[in-house]
Amino acid sequence: MKENFIIDGHCDTFYRIYEEGASLYDNRGILQNSIQNMLKGGVKLQFFAAWAGDKTQHMSPAVDVNIMIGLFYRQILQNSQIIVPVFCYKDIEQHLNSGKILAMLAIEGGEALEGKLEMLDIYYRLGVRCLTLTWNNSNEIGHGVLEDDSGQGLTDFGRKVVKQMNNLGMIIDVSHISKKGFWDVLEASTQPVIASHSNSSYVHNHKRNLDDDQIKAIASSGGIVGINFYPRFLGNGRVSVLDILKHIDHISLICGNVDCIAFGSDFDGIEQVAEGIENSSHFNNIVEALYKANYSQADIKKICNGNYIRYLKRVL
Repeated sequence: MKENFIIDGHCDTFYRIYEEGASLYDNRGILQNSIQNMLKGGVKLQFFAAWAGDKTQHMSPAVDVNIMIGLFYRQILQNSQIIVPVFCYKDIEQHLNSGKILAMLAIEGGEALEGKLEMLDIYYRLGVRCLTLTWNNSNEIGHGVLEDDSGQGLTDFGRKVVKQMNNLGMIIDVSHISKKGFWDVLEASTQPVIASHSNSSYVHNHKRNLDDDQIKAIASSGGIVGINFYPRFLGNGRVSVLDILKHIDHISLICGNVDCIAFGSDFDGIEQVAEGIENSSHFNNIVEALYKANYSQADIKKICNGNYIRYLKRVL
């Protein structure tokens, strides 16, 4: 196994499979994050999100998410010689050198709980290990980042969700939550959190990106900021791998190290792509750019996988 293997903390591949009838082993070129692309790009561990955002709503958030969870297990079973689900750090250790892709199940959007704390326990038993508390809109857990800024954060139910996620050993993802909600989560959680697919608002001023104080708070607690490859979150106009580096550069500058930086591509949830990283087969272009920018091998390994390995060992 090569040293700079990739851990990608967020993609929407199973939403795309759900919507378009695609297959994870994709011979039609539909997916940005197919098995073929992941293998070529050196992706070793992939977080797969079942999206409960407002565009699903075919039936209800919980029904949609459960259909995607079913697709996750069906597709992995069909490709079991190539990909394996993981549920704890021991699983990761066991399979890391197996030659297979490791798949971790996540949910994007607390709408999937439908206001019932018991649903969290059910999803955990179904293998979900990460929950993005909100999408851009608000839900029973808290206020979404693209809603009108009324200063609202976590609800009382949201605080119960955070506490129960800590108890279960689930990863709390603060991508998409309002600024007040972000700080409420960090106050309520006894474990470090991740912003699985969020960038720097200093580099590019977008409401979905994090300000310096938010990034430093995640870093100081031992959490993760996963760089999102969506062009609208990276910069203005035509963007490329070099714009990804700008976000990495700034975060490493304000934190004094790269210890919180990772990847959260958002593949199959983005309709536009950055030049040089059009799909998951192109991760090596980022690695090469990091070398050219004089990042050390030790720091490149941390960004590619080491930071997430440390985090998962602590939280799962």
